Amino acid sequence: MLNAIKNGSDTRGYFFWSVIDLYELLAGYKLSYGLYYVNFSDPGLKRSPKLSASWYTGFLNGTIDVAHQATTQQQSLFPGSSSL
Repeated sequence: MLNAIKNGSDTRGYFFWSVIDLYELLAGYKLSYGLYYVNFSDPGLKRSPKLSASWYTGFLNGTIDVAHQATTQQQSLFPGSSSL
């Protein structure tokens, strides 16, 4: 997304896929998405925040430097690459 913005994309929003666990049916319920884990074994369906919930909170509050994070991630995945 950062590259798209730098290339002139008129980006006005950022959305997450699901607040609570949502399973990918085509993956045989092995992949789950969402900001909160739902314990389906618990009768009360206890919910626990995932790391993505913490990240998204920081993103919304402006306490996460997305550009720095993207550069760090890119460099860890592709050690010989230049920064964004």
